[in-house]
Amino acid sequence: MDDLVSLVKQVEHLAINDYKAGVREALPKDVKPVYINPNELKNPDMAKNVAHLRKSLEKQMPGITGKPGDPDYLSDADLAEMVALSTTRGPFEINANFNGQKIAIVNTQDKSLDNKNKIMPVIAHIPRDQLKPPPGPDWMWDKAIGIHEGTHAKQADVDPNLPAPEQLRLTIQREAESDRAAIEFLRKQGREDMAQTLIDARALGAAEDPTHATGLMIAQNGPINVTPAQADAAGKFKAEMDQGVANKLGITVDQAKDLQKKDPRKYIDTVDGLLKDNAIGSTPEVKQFMEQYAGAYRREVVDKNVKPGQNKKAEAANDTEAPTEPTQTQLAQTLPTLTQYYRTDSTVRYGGTLVAGDNTLGASVRGDADNGRFRLTGAWNAAREADKNAVPGLIPPTSTPPVSSAPTENVAYKNNSAPAV
Repeated sequence: MDDLVSLVKQVEHLAINDYKAGVREALPKDVKPVYINPNELKNPDMAKNVAHLRKSLEKQMPGITGKPGDPDYLSDADLAEMVALSTTRGPFEINANFNGQKIAIVNTQDKSLDNKNKIMPVIAHIPRDQLKPPPGPDWMWDKAIGIHEGTHAKQADVDPNLPAPEQLRLTIQREAESDRAAIEFLRKQGREDMAQTLIDARALGAAEDPTHATGLMIAQNGPINVTPAQADAAGKFKAEMDQGVANKLGITVDQAKDLQKKDPRKYIDTVDGLLKDNAIGSTPEVKQFMEQYAGAYRREVVDKNVKPGQNKKAEAANDTEAPTEPTQTQLAQTLPTLTQYYRTDSTVRYGGTLVAGDNTLGASVRGDADNGRFRLTGAWNAAREADKNAVPGLIPPTSTPPVSSAPTENVAYKNNSAPAV
C-alpha cells in the first residue's frame, strides 16, 4: 500500500512544477513572482534568446522591460546579460520593484539541475559519483529549493558598501534563513533524512563556497544569528584543514588536497586525529566547521574514491550530463557586453562571489527600488593578481557588433544580491 501511495504522489507531481510551488509558498503575499526559464534561452543565436526573454517578461508583467528612451528601459544588452546569468547561475532570486509592485525575479531550474542527483553535487561541491544517493523524492527536493529561493524575497539585500567581512556575514545569514525554511518544510513532510542531507551538503560545500556556509547554523534549533567569528571561520577552515593534514603526513598542501580526492577516508581520519589531539583549528569556530565537515563527509561520501561507473546506484540516477560550460569563443560571440568572466577549477560564474584567501572576485545584480530596474555590473577586485586559484579570462575583442549599447557602470562588489542555491 505504501508503494502505491508513493507512486500516486509521484504521478500527481508530474503535472506540478514543484519548484514554482515552493517559491509561491514562501513569497510574501505582496510580492509577485516573475520567472526566467533558462531552458528556453539556449538558442545559439543570442538575439533570439533576448527576444524570447523580453516577450516572456512582458507577458508576465506588461511594461517591465520598458521602451527605448525610458530611463528604466532594459536594452537588448541588458537582457543578453540576464540570459548569461540565467543559463549559468542556477536557481536564484532577485528583489526588485516595478511601478510600486514588489516583484521577485526568480530563475527556475535548468534541466541540468532539476533533480536531487544533479543539484546535490553542486551544493556539496563534491563530484556526483563520490556522493551517496540522496534520499527522498525529486519533487520534494524541487519544492524545498523553491522555498529556499522564495524566502530570499523576505530579506533585505546586502549593502555592497559594507566592509567585506560584514558582507560575508550577512550573506551567510540570508542563506541560512532560506535553508532553515527549506529544512522546516522537509521535516514537516517527515523527512529528517532529507533535512540532514541538506545540512551535510552545506557543511561540505562550505569548503569551496563560504557564502553558503550555513551548515553550523541550520543544524541548530532557535534563531539564526551568524557571528563575525563564524563568518571568518567559514572562509579559512578548509585551508587550515589542508595545512594540518599536510603537516601531519609530511606532504605538501597540494598533495593533501589530492589525497582528499584519491583517498578521502585517510584525509578525514587524519583530520579527526588532529581534532582529537587539539592540534588543528585556530579558533573554536574553525574547529566546529572542521568537525561538521568531517561528520558530513563520513555520512555522505563513499569510503574510497569512486571512478565513474562504480557507484551503480548513483550513476543509474545520474544519467544526464552536467551543465555545459560556455567556451570563451562562445562568450565573445554572444556576450560582448558582459564585462567580466572567470573560472575556478570546475565552475564558470557570471556574478556571484569567489573568495580565495583574502581576495574576492565578484559582480552584482542590483534591483533599483525606485523603478524596478535591475542591471548586471561586473568588476575585478584589485587584489585579483594575488589570487592564484582563479584563472581570469577577459572576453577578447570581437568583430561581432554588440546587441545594443553596453551598460557603462562598472562597480566592484564583493557580494552578490542574487544568491544561487
